[in-house]
Amino acid sequence: LQASKISSESIEIKNSRVETLSAVSCDIVISRAFADLSSIFDYCRHIGVKEKFLLLKGRAYKEEIVQARKHWLFKVNIHDSITSIDGKILEITNVKPRNT
Repeated sequence: LQASKISSESIEIKNSRVETLSAVSCDIVISRAFADLSSIFDYCRHIGVKEKFLLLKGRAYKEEIVQARKHWLFKVNIHDSITSIDGKILEITNVKPRNT
């Protein structure tokens, strides 16, 4: 909600469970304490994410990346959290299922 207040862009916030959304297209998906990366990508298969995922993760973020790379191709930039010493913000782009 705060992002919509300070942005100069038009923002529509979908404060819904991702499983209930259908045929949605968006620029950015933001998640906090939701699920591991692979599960998030699975849940978002039906969502057209144009730009990126911004995912707040805890200390297990490295293992989540390793596990997700077994099933998904993606680029990730890791940013420090300002609210948690163990927390990170994963900025993820170009998510595609890995052909196995």
